[in-house]
Amino acid sequence: EKRAAEEKAKAEERARIAAKKAEQRKIKAEQNKKLFAEPVKGYSSMVNISYTIKTGYDYLGLDYIGGYRFDNKNFAGIGVGFRYAYNASPVVLNTVNEGAMLPGNTYSVPIFVHYRINFLNGRYSPFFGVSAGVNLSTPAEISLALYDVRYTTIGAFINPQIGFNYRMTKKSSVYLAVGFNG
Repeated sequence: EKRAAEEKAKAEERARIAAKKAEQRKIKAEQNKKLFAEPVKGYSSMVNISYTIKTGYDYLGLDYIGGYRFDNKNFAGIGVGFRYAYNASPVVLNTVNEGAMLPGNTYSVPIFVHYRINFLNGRYSPFFGVSAGVNLSTPAEISLALYDVRYTTIGAFINPQIGFNYRMTKKSSVYLAVGFNG
């Protein structure tokens, strides 16, 4: 009888602790819902660190985007970046110029407009973003078997991306995205 009373008391204590933890989780969830549902408007900025895989050479990139957040979902801004192409490797351009080297150790600066939309209004959200503008590159050389070609690039820049955003606080977040640099 005494043992049954002790077991009952322990079970009641576990149930009370579980109910208290459930209540705390519910309160925290309501606070997060309220916090992340409030609209965030005004100036906002992003810093992107990127890695681009290309045939024969890869790019490391860093972008700064400043703009206006219309609400929790829509952002538009202007950005500038810096790209460093490294890892020049032999690639086959055609049968005559076998073993040509694509340019490595070159730099480029994209200047672009950026738009991004988050699909959800909470702490976690998938998103779509796109950047478009111009890309200014340093002179580079392509060494072919028969001759060398030196060029400077001023061309179009486009970067559509899809990803997943995690809001750490009301005004800061981290995200991971996959996109195309063209």
